Amino acid sequence: MISTREVFALILAAGSGARFGSGDKLWQSLLGRKVWQFSFEQFAKHPMVSGVAVVCPPDRIADYRKEIGNRATVVEGGRTRAESARLGLAVAPRDAALIAVHDAARPLVSQSLLTKLFEAASEHGSAIPALPVVDSLKNELGEPVDRSGLRAVQTPQVFRREWLAEAYATGEEATDDAELVRRAGHPLRFVPGEPTNVKITRTEDMKLLNRLVPTEVRVGHGYDIHAFAEGRRLILGGVEIPWHKGLAGHSDADALTHAIMDALLGAAGLPDIGCRFPNTDPTWKDANSLSLLASVAKELTESGCRILNIDATIVAQAPKMAPFAEQMKANLASAMGVSHRKIGLKATTHEGVGSLGREEGIACFAAALIAAPLDDCGG
Repeated sequence: MISTREVFALILAAGSGARFGSGDKLWQSLLGRKVWQFSFEQFAKHPMVSGVAVVCPPDRIADYRKEIGNRATVVEGGRTRAESARLGLAVAPRDAALIAVHDAARPLVSQSLLTKLFEAASEHGSAIPALPVVDSLKNELGEPVDRSGLRAVQTPQVFRREWLAEAYATGEEATDDAELVRRAGHPLRFVPGEPTNVKITRTEDMKLLNRLVPTEVRVGHGYDIHAFAEGRRLILGGVEIPWHKGLAGHSDADALTHAIMDALLGAAGLPDIGCRFPNTDPTWKDANSLSLLASVAKELTESGCRILNIDATIVAQAPKMAPFAEQMKANLASAMGVSHRKIGLKATTHEGVGSLGREEGIACFAAALIAAPLDDCGG
């Protein structure tokens, strides 16, 4: 069996991505993270991996080094896949018994698949993830092709270091490392791959990947209350409501927006608005709460979270909120970058009971539902 930290990983990120269209597919955002970061993190945290080298184009070396720091080696790639892999192997430690070669365009490789591959390669010398071909196949003449002996091959492909070095030494090219190792006379061991371990080739693949990234649903609750004050504007959901009094506060005192921000932050497990925008900081004096909401939503999006739903209630004896509700929803949706259909907004009185019933202020409640990526994508 494999000993601890025996594997060195080569993540190949030097391809041209010509079929993807505009932009570098590996630097596209996938639930708040760059595509290449998913597989990098999976290798970097695996207990059997001693180190990682990212092989990239020369014009991206500075970008990768800035993101990775000293967590891995960044290597300039070659003109072909095999050449890039050879350059990556050159920086692998001599005591690395196994080398894993992975396409960075496969972001959803899982910890469990890595473990299976490492263990199989330790025992058999090689391990290649593969899936049976399930689609019917025909050649260019329309004749059926027997698929019974065919496999769809994935990465990472794992080999004994000396086998891989021997295969690369020939200087030959192939579409994957397994073919070079086979030509060198070494046996290939196939391991069941995973359907989610897909490769990004075209722009449309990003839509599929966004649905495949494992997420969990989280709920947050927010509450805010402000007293009425003379000489203040009454602003709720970014709408200025004609009224003889406004709400007291350090910012614009938009209690509805404040409650929604706290609900979102709570769902994401982040500090509340009192910590982020304290009323002791002059920076936030008379601040536009919709702008603050936009910054909160942006932070959640960049961390990979998606806002699924907001449900909010305004409790006010007066004035009537119904005439302004749709504009409030539109403002809030715009600030969060979501459809207005994802926002539920209700208003109710306090039936004359208590301070709210005596028209001394307005309170708002909000619940937020978000989808957040699991820490361990793919299991």
